[in-house]
Amino acid sequence: DAKQLVPGAVECWCDNVQLIYDEEKDVFSNQPGTHAARLSAAAPYDFRYAPPSMESFETELKALVEETYAANDNTPVTMVSHSMGCYHALYFLQQQSQEWKDTYVHAWVPISPAIGGTVNEMKLFATGSSEGIPGVSSNTVRGEQRSYESNAWLLPDAATYGDDVLVSTTDRNYTASDLDAFFTDIDFAVGTKIRARVADLTGSLATASPGVPVYCYYGTGVDTEAFYEYSGSFDDEPVVTMGDGDGTVNLKSLELCKGFSEEVKAFPGETHSGLLDSSELQALVVSVATIAASN
Repeated sequence: DAKQLVPGAVECWCDNVQLIYDEEKDVFSNQPGTHAARLSAAAPYDFRYAPPSMESFETELKALVEETYAANDNTPVTMVSHSMGCYHALYFLQQQSQEWKDTYVHAWVPISPAIGGTVNEMKLFATGSSEGIPGVSSNTVRGEQRSYESNAWLLPDAATYGDDVLVSTTDRNYTASDLDAFFTDIDFAVGTKIRARVADLTGSLATASPGVPVYCYYGTGVDTEAFYEYSGSFDDEPVVTMGDGDGTVNLKSLELCKGFSEEVKAFPGETHSGLLDSSELQALVVSVATIAASN
């Protein structure tokens, strides 16, 4: 309900969806009384968590693939994922045996993949992100957003972004290799421990191998936040410099799938979620799935 995100109500919403991180036990949990949605015919997941806290999801997803295979005359399944779902799909596929994948999975179609992380996570941790909601302060939602295990997972990957300066202050610059110092300087030192839980879940992204044919599609040529310059406190909004991407995910992250894909197609001018409405994209996805059904 969008009414939960208006000023005066958003604080309550943040309190309810914010995760609790037990540093001593190294586990994440919901606020008391908060329950996640159950798996349905598709494979929805609680977007706040990353795989270390989602063992049941991986088990249920595997069962869903096997059930779908059996329900369609033993036809291998075409997995389709979007955004962070691509990160989950890559992790999931890497956990399965090659024999299982050869039997049950025809192909994987990542759309707008965020597997190399996104620069906008840097501002989210430093200042918070109001997501463009009128009247909502970024600082109001910062604590809630920092609590998400998934946001730590989506921080920029050091190998992917290299020496690119992502954040600058009057005292220093921060690249994706400087996250420990960054967490300390934004007064969120526990972020170092949380990031360590998720940083290497899929191994080296440059050499990642899902073990199935991959058909990767993403938008390009849309202004995407690429660099933040702070002249004062991290509580203040920074000056933003744009780069290439799909409006959410930076091009360096989107292009990672080139390393393990049978086919890659960029859609100039298409945004992160807007691409899903593309009839050309939809036809490509149907074409990939149809090949499996015809074999």
